Amino acid sequence: MPIVGHDVEVNNGEAEIVFSITTPEYNLHERMSAKQTLFLDPSIVHVYEELSFDDGPKQTLKADRGTMPVDAQRMIQNYIEEGHTQGALEIFSSSIASGRCPTPKMINMLVNIIIDDDSLNLTITKRMSLCVKVVELLAFILDTHGPKSFEHLWTSFSNSKQPKDEEKSADDLVGQTKCYLSQYDGFFKFVKSVLQPNADELSRERSRQHGLLLGFLVSILELDIRLRKKSYIDMQQAVIVQLLERDAFKVNLVNELDSIFSCYEISVNPTETLRDDLQISNHPEFQYSSRLMNLFIICAYTEGLLKTKNFEEDAYRHFARLRGQQCSYFLESISNPTFVTTLCSLAFSDSDLSLVPDSALQYKHNRTQVLNKIFKFDMLTRPISVDSIEDIWRHVIIMAKRISSYLESKVVRYDFQSAKKLCTYVTSGLTEDEMSLIWENAPGAVEGWRAHITVMLNEVVARAYKGYSPQDIRELRETIEMTMDMTQMSLEAV
Repeated sequence: MPIVGHDVEVNNGEAEIVFSITTPEYNLHERMSAKQTLFLDPSIVHVYEELSFDDGPKQTLKADRGTMPVDAQRMIQNYIEEGHTQGALEIFSSSIASGRCPTPKMINMLVNIIIDDDSLNLTITKRMSLCVKVVELLAFILDTHGPKSFEHLWTSFSNSKQPKDEEKSADDLVGQTKCYLSQYDGFFKFVKSVLQPNADELSRERSRQHGLLLGFLVSILELDIRLRKKSYIDMQQAVIVQLLERDAFKVNLVNELDSIFSCYEISVNPTETLRDDLQISNHPEFQYSSRLMNLFIICAYTEGLLKTKNFEEDAYRHFARLRGQQCSYFLESISNPTFVTTLCSLAFSDSDLSLVPDSALQYKHNRTQVLNKIFKFDMLTRPISVDSIEDIWRHVIIMAKRISSYLESKVVRYDFQSAKKLCTYVTSGLTEDEMSLIWENAPGAVEGWRAHITVMLNEVVARAYKGYSPQDIRELRETIEMTMDMTQMSLEAV
């Protein structure tokens, strides 16, 4: 039952957000308060929030003046073939600014500049600079003309169904420029080629250049689905949905998840883990991966969009392999708190349960009694292996995100203009029973959790730390203590 719109109602000076919700299989449309929606299914609220960012085309053009003139197209093509790429881009940009729409052939020319690494005899630095300019021009086209200008790109990959020659017009068959994306057997094969680590510098440089194009393609996917949010039927036709559902019999996203998690497949010496992983957010491939993951979550959490099953479990299998800082970055980069808290719950169910009392094992696969599972089950688990302090740190990170994401999933914030003043309203979906559970159980549970973590820390203190320096250990212990403090404060604030 996706949300397709909202209104703000004011009663006695108090504003309340009311969602418009559709249930496609029964053709039902209803209005529901934010509090009630959060109680029934918080995931759809946060999907709607993400889709509601104002990222639509700027539409700076007053009128569409048709496609780019043939003479201009030929001039641009000649300039590119003769190596005067900068001049070609300037002519291209001027034509777009004047209201002209580029043809698929012209879009392909721009894409090919990035994909074809051998077409221009440039230094690595100059080539990267050129690719940046090409992507900026593509972004200008997206801003002014929207995602429709790029529809043909998604059928350029070699696993796509191409129109037969008899279905093409004569104009299409003359002077057509093949898109070099056709060398990839599907969009997600291109994704993996960009995200997976490369051993040699030349391959890494190529991935960085191609990554600029991937980032732009992800921007198209994000904008496309956001523009469709007011109609469930339109959302079913979103490009990302079509890419994920290309195989009509597919019931999971194993291969696609494998592609977007491939950036984490790096082998790091344990002595370098803390220093190197802290730079993870500076690498664009991780950002591309997270943006795609957030699109997957939107599709998976919008009822009826995909035929997939066990999405969270499939994602968890990849998440389980992430180390401390990788785990932290991944959890922070996911925008839907319902997915995050569910993923963290799966992590605790997959932990060492030797200290969990038999009476609490009933919560292992329980998704409805979340707070009871946190306080009586999750907080008593141990990592499968406690070989180093990083294993404990990772376990604490997951608990902190488990709790903060659960609390965040129960809240919706919205701005409302009242009496010439912009006010921010907060609606909580926590029930009185849930708040009572937190007030009565959190203090003792957190105290026991702290003692539990301290015991594990003491277990590893006398061991060899796999090369960690005393400074690394001290910093990690401080981070663990600070994370536990913040988790306790978030529960005390309820």
